[in-house]
Amino acid sequence: MPCSEDAVSVSPPLLFLRYTCLALFFLGLLLLLSLTAYAPALCPLSYLFDYYRPVLDKAPDLFCGPGIDIRNDYQQLKRLENCTVIEGYLHILLISKAEDYRSYRFPKLTVITEYLLLFRVAGLESLGDLFPNLTVIRGWKLFYNYALVIFEMTNLKDIGLYNLRNITRGAIRIEKNADLCYLSTVDWSLILDAVSNNYIVGNKPPKECGDLCPGTMEEKPLCEKTTINNEYNYRCWTTNRCQKTPRLPLVRLTASHGASFGEDWMLAWFEPCSPERPMDVLEHSVPFQPECCSSHF
Repeated sequence: MPCSEDAVSVSPPLLFLRYTCLALFFLGLLLLLSLTAYAPALCPLSYLFDYYRPVLDKAPDLFCGPGIDIRNDYQQLKRLENCTVIEGYLHILLISKAEDYRSYRFPKLTVITEYLLLFRVAGLESLGDLFPNLTVIRGWKLFYNYALVIFEMTNLKDIGLYNLRNITRGAIRIEKNADLCYLSTVDWSLILDAVSNNYIVGNKPPKECGDLCPGTMEEKPLCEKTTINNEYNYRCWTTNRCQKTPRLPLVRLTASHGASFGEDWMLAWFEPCSPERPMDVLEHSVPFQPECCSSHF
């Protein structure tokens, strides 16, 4: 029996039905109003909660930017000490005096929202020593279409960014690094959506490098294999660091539509809904509410 004015109660069963319908209607209305109170934290099923904004509001010291330029003096690296997220680019360049960089280590740095550029930094042998936990380079703005540029680094022996899991936008350019090895053992397709625009030339020839991944000498290889240019081989960053195979975030929506993440939470955590993002990123991440943005993972 429909719940309407036409359903005039003339008997106790009909009266009970009518009041039951009205009670359910008002109960649903109250539930809707109670959920509306949490509107800033509600996202539709195809959206993720934007954890970036509340973190920025509560802990602004974690964020550096809008870009950091370190040049001429290696001691300027101290500017990175408290950075977890660089909102912008990071330049490290034109440091001609060779130094021991082992005392400079920035494990807090996890995300660069634009690009990373290194040029003529004498004495630096591995980026992994500086940035052991760098996980994401977003590429919201690029350096001539590149999100990672390593150019004329005379002493660099390996890239070593063993926690780098995602370059969201842009290609890489690794050029004229005379001593740089462990390039043939990195599968960039695990990190980038496309590798066709990568430019990797003028580095130390792989035959002169003798790159060995962890465990291969002991015939107990520890790294995963992938195929590059029809060559199925182990993937690693250095002789003691395997390349991790990234997995998409595991998103679970709770009753309040807040999102929780699996082990790759950092890929999704710092994902602000900003109108200043490039259009090719924005089209996959349209703001719904102030803290909601579409998942494009």
